[in-house]
Amino acid sequence: METEKIISLEDMYKMLHISKRKAKYMLDNGVIPCTDTGKKTHRYLIKKCDVLQFIESGSVFEYPEGMFGSGYKAKKTQANCFAIIDSDFAREWYNRQFRSKKDILTLNEVTVMTGYTKETIRRWILSGDLQCVEYFNTRVVPKTSLLEWMASYQYLSRVNKSVVQIEQMNAMLKEKQQA
Repeated sequence: METEKIISLEDMYKMLHISKRKAKYMLDNGVIPCTDTGKKTHRYLIKKCDVLQFIESGSVFEYPEGMFGSGYKAKKTQANCFAIIDSDFAREWYNRQFRSKKDILTLNEVTVMTGYTKETIRRWILSGDLQCVEYFNTRVVPKTSLLEWMASYQYLSRVNKSVVQIEQMNAMLKEKQQA
């Protein structure tokens, strides 16, 4: 009889579309009945009819919170300040902050000013977000182009902000609140 067929743990987790770990947890806690042989391989003898019955019952098994997560918690970033800081204010603020900087900036200088890596800066250049010029086999960024990019909605509304950008936005918020 087809329903009395014995299946493996692998067959079970594929049938239920769950991870091996969740399937093992369900078997160890009696959610789906099985016979535990105690061997290292092919440990569980599971009747296919029991798995089908679990599926047909539509029951939902509640797992302990965090039991099957990776443990990774995304670090919380500051709320998007773009609603408070408009592009014009940001442009004026950056112009005042970087007034003493040269008109042509190297990628190293741009990384210091933004807090982002050279690779991120290169991605911005390749995508056309940030303009650069080749100067003696070196990429340089016009300060005006960098300041326009830093005052843009796309830059200000980034989800993963650099530490430098967060500090700059906090300073902008303070200044805006004082005005």
